[in-house]
Amino acid sequence: MQILTEPRAMQQLCQSLRCQGSDLGFVPTMGALHAGHLALCHRAREENPQFVASIFVNPTQFGASEDLGRYPRPLETDLELLRAAGCDAVFVPDAQAMYGDTDLLHGTWVDVAPFNE
Repeated sequence: MQILTEPRAMQQLCQSLRCQGSDLGFVPTMGALHAGHLALCHRAREENPQFVASIFVNPTQFGASEDLGRYPRPLETDLELLRAAGCDAVFVPDAQAMYGDTDLLHGTWVDVAPFNE
């Protein structure tokens, strides 16, 4: 199972498979895999000659008052589960690889009361 950390490597893998005419299943996750994720992995494996999963805890999905630092990240366990599910490659970028030097802490946030409570 390949472990890819750079977006360019993921792009190259997908492009290579497309050039071969191969279908590719994709299961995006934030890690901390559970039975639902694994069911998607098994379905991707059944329906495609190859499948890739991603594990990316996206900091932009957390609000200012939400605790990004406490989100579980059992990477080694997740990789073992994906390997057992027949995953061909896992895309595991960090925020720097995905966003570069963008200051994610000072992005635009919209809070619409009372929906944000």
